[in-house]
Amino acid sequence: MITRFLPLSSIIVEDRLRDSDEEEVKKLSLSIKEIGQQTPIIIRPYRKVNPKDKTKWLPVTFDGLQRWILIAGLHRFEAIDLLGLEGIHCIIKDPTSPLEARLLEIDENVYRHELNAWDLAVFLRERKAIYEELYPQSKRGGDQKSKAANDQNAAPAFSKSAEELTGLKQRTIQESLRISEGIAPELEARIKGTWLSKKKGELLHLAGCDHETQARILDMMLREEKPITKVNLCKRELDGKTVKKEPQANRSRKKLFAAWDAADKALRSEFLQHLADTGYVLPASNKEAA
Repeated sequence: MITRFLPLSSIIVEDRLRDSDEEEVKKLSLSIKEIGQQTPIIIRPYRKVNPKDKTKWLPVTFDGLQRWILIAGLHRFEAIDLLGLEGIHCIIKDPTSPLEARLLEIDENVYRHELNAWDLAVFLRERKAIYEELYPQSKRGGDQKSKAANDQNAAPAFSKSAEELTGLKQRTIQESLRISEGIAPELEARIKGTWLSKKKGELLHLAGCDHETQARILDMMLREEKPITKVNLCKRELDGKTVKKEPQANRSRKKLFAAWDAADKALRSEFLQHLADTGYVLPASNKEAA
């Protein structure tokens, strides 16, 4: 593993699967200012993809400047830039192909477990596409005779491979793929960066709807005035069923009564004493009942 301290200006940031979080960058910059950069970013030599064969690089043309592409560490990169520092600690990796370079970016980000539900779903979908391009025999179906002949050398199915490499459970991987593969591509930009991007359960429910319904549900969930935060409530409203929200006072009353019913005699006495201490005068009939 090669580690170097390089000028920030020599590193290019492009074609990222997710954007940085401005608040996270600010927090990280304060930490780096106090204790320095603790974790290097990961970069690779700058090469262009061959437009005729996207699995290969174009020959390197050296113009006198050594440049690099960021693989992982966007928040650290932007935090150091925010501080006005000119250099950054880097780990250099040298992938043999554009596909391997993309896998490096995905795996480094997924392995750190810093992604929200939506970003994780998108990263895993991208990784699956690359993995199946590299190992077509890992797909379900296909030429069964060829599959049988090459069974000993066959690559494992994507979810199993991803589990081994990322440490994520297969169930998490499969649910994430249901989200990113089930939600209409034209709706992705609307979800990215919103509160909904962190709600895995709601994203799963949304992915189970047809694309037209998904768009209508997003209108209801992401509107500024009185958004509905549950997919099932949106579906009820779309079906013509009025969604009535129980008044807060009613919900509080039910919780209080339930807590009283569950309390033993000592706890009830403590509660009554609390009422007395706060100036509430309990009716005589209620005192006797307690």
